[in-house]
Amino acid sequence: MAALAFPSLVWGPRQFRMKCANIMPADHPLNVRLTEASARIREQTNGQVDISIFPSSQLGTDADMLSHTRDIVVKVMNEAAVKQRTDVEKLNGELAGNLGTKGVQFTKVDRAPFQEKLRQAGFYGEWKRRMGDEAWSLLEATTGKLA
Repeated sequence: MAALAFPSLVWGPRQFRMKCANIMPADHPLNVRLTEASARIREQTNGQVDISIFPSSQLGTDADMLSHTRDIVVKVMNEAAVKQRTDVEKLNGELAGNLGTKGVQFTKVDRAPFQEKLRQAGFYGEWKRRMGDEAWSLLEATTGKLA
């Protein structure tokens, strides 16, 4: 027999706000039960988890909602990637500093000659065409001018 133990939770102000949308009418059993579940979750979390129910395509068609979800996921993933890059740069700097005090030396490589050869060979131009102007400009915002 398996058992789960949950530590006591101290709930503060609302921390999670979610939307649940579907194409069914408000009186459909799906939405009736979702509304009941939402109220129970809100009650059991002292309002910290708040789920709003949107029946009857109030937030758009299924295709609209999938598109909105995709946009949100892309935005969140991009923000997370930028934060991760910043964290890694910071950790790399701390590690290099730490190891430097122990006598380890790091050589900074000049990437410019290598990048120039790639540019001359048409490598960057080819990838810019494949990725498109918008994606390429996002890449160059991080790396500097490539093509």
